[in-house]
Amino acid sequence: MTEKLWWLRDHQAPGGRREVRKHYERASDDLQAAFDVHWEFLSVRPREQWVRPAAHKLRPEHKNAYRDFFEFRFKAENTEQRPLGYFGPSARRFTLLIWAIEKGSKFVPPDAVQTCEKRREAIDAGVASAVVWDKDENDENDTARKASPQTVPGRLR
Repeated sequence: MTEKLWWLRDHQAPGGRREVRKHYERASDDLQAAFDVHWEFLSVRPREQWVRPAAHKLRPEHKNAYRDFFEFRFKAENTEQRPLGYFGPSARRFTLLIWAIEKGSKFVPPDAVQTCEKRREAIDAGVASAVVWDKDENDENDTARKASPQTVPGRLR
C-alpha cells in the first residue's frame, strides 16, 4: 500500500456546522463510494500530479477562481461532482471548503468560489477550523494530540 501524502480535512463553521461533511453523509452510497475511491487515489499523489482528469487547479480566469483552489473531478449520480478545497492550513493537509457540482462549465452554486474564499479566510483567521474528515483520517499528529493529557493551569493566588 502506498503511503498517504495528504490528510483530508473539511471546513467547520464557528457554530460547529460542517456543510461538506453533511452533504457527503446525505449522499447516496454510490456517491460516497465514488468520493472515497477518488480521495484514496488523490491522497497518495504529490501535488503536481493533481491534474485532469482527477483534479484541477483553478485559475482566476477559469471559473473566476482563487489561484490555490483545487477541484476534485469525478462523476457520480450522472452529475459532475466538484468538491473544492485547498492545500492547508498546515503541512500534508487538504481542506474541503464546499461541495459544488458542474453544469455547463459553471459551478453550482454559482458563488462556490466566493464561499471558498470566505471559508479559507475564516480558517486562517482562527474563526473557523479545518477538522479531521473522519476517524479513518487521523494521522500520527492527530493521535498524539488526542492522547496528550489536558492540563488546567492552577489559579494564581
